[in-house]
Amino acid sequence: MRALALHTERLHDDRVWKRLLIILTIMRRLGSRATFFIYPFRSVVAGKDISDRVRTLAVHYEQEIAQHTHFYAGGSLEKPHKRNDLSPENIQNCIERDFKWLCRISQPRGFTAGGWIVPEAVLGAW
Repeated sequence: MRALALHTERLHDDRVWKRLLIILTIMRRLGSRATFFIYPFRSVVAGKDISDRVRTLAVHYEQEIAQHTHFYAGGSLEKPHKRNDLSPENIQNCIERDFKWLCRISQPRGFTAGGWIVPEAVLGAW
């Protein structure tokens, strides 16, 4: 058995979405599945709604949806202004924010923290 996990942070970018559709078509032809770790906040900050795209992944292509969350302070997601806020309050807020967003479309089936950071407060959030 092979497992494929994809961190999909830029689904709001049309170029990324078009490339992903090509990959999904190939995966369907091969009978392959993956877990898509969705980070919805980047699209929210960009003012783009990716609900239909996530729904397409989950329903049309029958892919597993999971949660990917970064713990940035505020809405600055790009260098040089982005910075991590690893306070327990921010971690809890970020996890809840992204979880609620994803639950509108699909029940997330997993979680991965952004930046390869898993502070103790992450474990307490679940």
